[in-house]
Amino acid sequence: MKPNGSHFVVRSLAVVLLAVGLLSSLGNAETAHGTFKLPVQARWGTMLLAPGHYEFTTETRNGGNVVTVRSIESQQSGIVISIATSTARVSGSGLKLSESEGVKYVKALYLGDIDLQLDFGTPKSKIAKVAKSQPPKMASAAGSH
Repeated sequence: MKPNGSHFVVRSLAVVLLAVGLLSSLGNAETAHGTFKLPVQARWGTMLLAPGHYEFTTETRNGGNVVTVRSIESQQSGIVISIATSTARVSGSGLKLSESEGVKYVKALYLGDIDLQLDFGTPKSKIAKVAKSQPPKMASAAGSH
């Protein structure tokens, strides 16, 4: 029997989620849950999110901050890790969207209930993607023997 690629991905994701769950129960993890409506297509880490309704779960601890995002419509989910945290003095939770090179992306997630702001990186530029897909140009050199 040939292994099915989608089953492998589902099993791998389940193992990662289980590991994250076990590690968070061992440390001083703080969990926050919430929902949001994304009005435009945006990148969040390596994920490309379509406009729609989402729910999130965060697990914050000294070793890192993991956010699990799940689309309510499609049930697809992904995980993103923040690059920095800071104390936030905001009421409620919310997303801060920014734009880089014409691409909208999630810059920060505010968690007012636990006074925390999670910051996320800017997506890689389009130039890097275009350069990858084009074959390298070869320079010719003429010399005398």
